[in-house]
Amino acid sequence: MKVYILFSKTGTWLSRILSFFSDFEYMHSSISFDPTLKEMYSFGRIKPHNPLIGGFVKESLYEGVYTFSSKNKCMVYSTNISEEQAQLLKEEIQRFEMSSRAYHYNFLGLFFIPFKIRVERKHHYFCSQFISELFIKIAILDQNIKSYWTSPKDLIHLLDLTLEYEGLIKDYPLKDKS
Repeated sequence: MKVYILFSKTGTWLSRILSFFSDFEYMHSSISFDPTLKEMYSFGRIKPHNPLIGGFVKESLYEGVYTFSSKNKCMVYSTNISEEQAQLLKEEIQRFEMSSRAYHYNFLGLFFIPFKIRVERKHHYFCSQFISELFIKIAILDQNIKSYWTSPKDLIHLLDLTLEYEGLIKDYPLKDKS
């Protein structure tokens, strides 16, 4: 079964700050079971226009920060996982979704990634930390990977990914027209 990982550059102030200190321009990552990316999961803005309130989010390529500018860019990768791993992944995401109010955005941990300073707080995640944690739990990533230091760029190197698309979000070829 294919799982999709979206890496996006939306031009929000946070992504601009993070990419200034990084050699990678795509600062947000999301995971989806759907190639149209109509339903994705991540840690990010709960309310698209309020960058200060973050947590577990169910996103869509057709809403929120993804629609703020026609210049927003993305890279879409896929990876193949077994049906058993897919079921475990769906159960893990469902667990996050059912307790979404208990989870918060890990702003503090995000800023300490480059310094390799461990900032691990219960129920706090940033996007790539969340995705790496999911892949650790379903035994795709090594248990020794430090999810609290995992950046979006790291995910590309750690996972066996196939590039499906790179370009403007508005031009994504599988974009749902409904």
